[in-house]
Amino acid sequence: MTEATDGKDAFQKLQLLKDKDDSLALIITDINMPEMDGITFISKIKESELKFLPILVLTTEDEESMIGKGRAAGVSGWLLKPFQPEQLLWAVKKVMWSK
Repeated sequence: MTEATDGKDAFQKLQLLKDKDDSLALIITDINMPEMDGITFISKIKESELKFLPILVLTTEDEESMIGKGRAAGVSGWLLKPFQPEQLLWAVKKVMWSK
């Protein structure tokens, strides 16, 4: 597991993992982050060699327009905060099985 403080930090860490030939199965991110917001982060991933990685968004953003931006950027799943652990497990399974 790799953790990051914001979108910019996350993208840099993803690049380092890719350069080391480490593999990832899933990215979980928020939309509201400093330095680089989640939509920009997701778009950058989908424009890179990591474009096939599933991305699950955990956020308080429930506006249809924001969800639409996420879909357009390449999000695999969207889960609203607060959530129960079972909901997170269900979302991860759904995203991973649809790979």
